[in-house]
Amino acid sequence: MEFSNRLIDITESTAPAWRQSTLEQQRRELRSPIRPRDAERIRLAIENLETATDAQITAHVNRRNAEERDRRLANWQHELRDRPRYADCSLDNFEATHAKQGAVVNKLREYCEAMPTNSKAGRNVIFAGNCGTGKDHLMFALLRHARLELGITIPARRYIGPELAMTAKTWEPPQSRAPLELAMFSDPVLPGSEARFYYEQILYRIIDDAYNRRNPVWATMNAASRQEMEIMIGPALADRLLHNALVAFCDWPSYRRRPDEHET
Repeated sequence: MEFSNRLIDITESTAPAWRQSTLEQQRRELRSPIRPRDAERIRLAIENLETATDAQITAHVNRRNAEERDRRLANWQHELRDRPRYADCSLDNFEATHAKQGAVVNKLREYCEAMPTNSKAGRNVIFAGNCGTGKDHLMFALLRHARLELGITIPARRYIGPELAMTAKTWEPPQSRAPLELAMFSDPVLPGSEARFYYEQILYRIIDDAYNRRNPVWATMNAASRQEMEIMIGPALADRLLHNALVAFCDWPSYRRRPDEHET
């Protein structure tokens, strides 16, 4: 599944309500057109659930949740095996000491609460601001929340501006694509070199394709305003990126200029 439910542990006091809602869901499934093998499996699950004690239900659900959390964490660590620096990034451990930082984090929490809906609607998230302000930390915090908290498994294709620029002349689009994908850009700026024409074409193809397919794009940009974004990637691409997007302007001092090192 591309989207699964948030994992919620239960107690013996909440087990009866969980049992009732689960039984109602399984009975609805049983009334729908399904294969005989699936119908038999659901009938067995209903029988087991009706006869189990609250303590047994609690132990089963919480054990299953623990196993699922371990599976999600292993998958997350594997996904970020090439960028372990960002594996632990979260909104909770982002150091927000100023009102602007807190406001951005709150906006991102709201996006997270509706992330399945936002993702299916192709709503972009753009992190704009000076270097060293934690834009990549925040972007990977969103991805971590999607993977670990919500179980969202849609493919995420990550593009790093300078690396994409170096292969601009020989770049080829992916051979196969899922119906819904997430494109993640770090610094998608146009290089001042002979590869600029090819790079412009690549950026346009990727972003325009995502726009037309209503696939979300998350991007970090070293820009302080929409005008600077348009200068960096052109008005047409900026218009597509910013359409109905959540724009987080990270206009605060760089963390790198402080004595202690922070993620960016």
